[in-house]
Amino acid sequence: MPKDSSGRKKLKEGEEPTQRVEVMSETNGIKVVSWNLNGTANELRGRTIQSRLKTAYRSADVFALQELKTQEFELEKILKLVSEGGRIIVDYRPDGWGGSALVVKPQLKVTEAGVKGTGQAAWAKVQTSKGVVGIMSIYAP
Repeated sequence: MPKDSSGRKKLKEGEEPTQRVEVMSETNGIKVVSWNLNGTANELRGRTIQSRLKTAYRSADVFALQELKTQEFELEKILKLVSEGGRIIVDYRPDGWGGSALVVKPQLKVTEAGVKGTGQAAWAKVQTSKGVVGIMSIYAP
């Protein structure tokens, strides 16, 4: 079985990663999707992730992404394509491993946001009609 530089199985054209995107919760009318990407390193994997995010983005308000395993510029490119002008909060690791991100749709007002700075946590406070909701994306290996 061929593997990429990080030891993951290389995907063939049309093959999809085994992870599934699932709506994990709905709080105060906000649908949050959480997805452990297990990396975005190769181009084919990046296209597959981008396609899945676009599909899930139609039904979710916030994405919580973990285990990004990528450099900042690579992930920003993917997230900008699906965020439609929304807020992107990303906590990277300098070595390109781990990482957490939140993508918040532009319809939601982010009142505060931040990162832990270790590649493990990105967080945001989002204003809803019922008050402020705190959301975190945590990667803790």
